[in-house]
Amino acid sequence: QGSTALSAGLLLMPAGFTMAVVFPISGAMADKVSPRRPIMIGVAIFALSCALLTNVDVNTPFLVMTIWVIIGRIGLGMVMPSIQAASLARLPLHLISQGSGANNFVRQMGGAFGINLTAIFLAQRTQFFSDGLTASQTADNTATMELLDIVAGLLANAGLPELTQSAVAYGFLGQMVYFKAYMLAFRDSFYLLTWVFVLTLIPAFLIGKDRPAPIEAIPNKSPAAAK
Repeated sequence: QGSTALSAGLLLMPAGFTMAVVFPISGAMADKVSPRRPIMIGVAIFALSCALLTNVDVNTPFLVMTIWVIIGRIGLGMVMPSIQAASLARLPLHLISQGSGANNFVRQMGGAFGINLTAIFLAQRTQFFSDGLTASQTADNTATMELLDIVAGLLANAGLPELTQSAVAYGFLGQMVYFKAYMLAFRDSFYLLTWVFVLTLIPAFLIGKDRPAPIEAIPNKSPAAAK
């Protein structure tokens, strides 16, 4: 859609504010209910967001895309506090700090692997669709020839020489093919993520029903207390 970096940031800003609102609510919920329930609900909501984003294209309104992203952030906001609580609930008090560090490390490493694998998949699907669309741009393709004629006519009206018209028209066609392939690759990536999070519901269901036990206070071993 030709959006600038500022426009893309504005697209994600409401989603960030949404997470800031959801985190305290889900954090309080994590102390009162079984972690399985908010985790499964959050994962399902995020999968729904990815499923909605499989419909994205260059004509998707800015507001609609923002709402789809916000839905996903609501799901993440429900999942993260409960995962943190569930992962540390079974640890003895003296291992809480090590467990928290290990949990953060695994989360960061998993995010890095996930982003890289998704980027590789996106690049491969972009190349796949680009090759397929390029092969269809022949003289027998009526839509392609009409587009080239329209672009060449506009360039002729602008005063460009005939040789330049052809080169610019084919360059414009190549850009359209690439952006179309890129959009289709994003759709496939969101489709893949949808199924990844749907399957994530299986291990989420296996989480115990018990809510996290409260952490016992550290005993006071100061000299004053000993007396």
